[in-house]
Amino acid sequence: MTLLIIIYCLIAIVTCIYLCITEIESGILLPKIIKVIILLLISFALWPVIIFLHFSYMIPSKHKLEKSPRRISDLPPDWLLKKISISEAETSNTYSPFNSRSAPVPFGCENATWVDIKSKMVEGDEIWMFSTPPEYWKNRCGRGGVCIVHNKTVIDGIITVLN
Repeated sequence: MTLLIIIYCLIAIVTCIYLCITEIESGILLPKIIKVIILLLISFALWPVIIFLHFSYMIPSKHKLEKSPRRISDLPPDWLLKKISISEAETSNTYSPFNSRSAPVPFGCENATWVDIKSKMVEGDEIWMFSTPPEYWKNRCGRGGVCIVHNKTVIDGIITVLN
């Protein structure tokens, strides 16, 4: 980003110097100097817009950085997709934990975590499927899984899919 700012300033300065030299050589200074000042202001105002439009897809939005959870209990409520039962959660996430010779268990290698999460459930807890918004998946930082929700607050969960 610093390199872009330096390039932007150099282009604006070179443009200004060129315009000043050509205007001074022409002999009419006052109206031409006003033109140069206007052109200089336009060049300083226009280059950041061009650079922003060209590279805006590379700048992460503040929303994405603030919403990315560090723990499963930090999930925003709008990531919750669908309320499911324990049996639905286990059926849709049954895998062999280590290799094809092992018997499939709910949540595969994370079965012990799942058993621990289930043991923490109290009356009124709900199981929800969750997924990050599409822009996360597009930027290769999507995740989805199953979580326990109590009074509209995510308590704990397991990430079952990452990209």
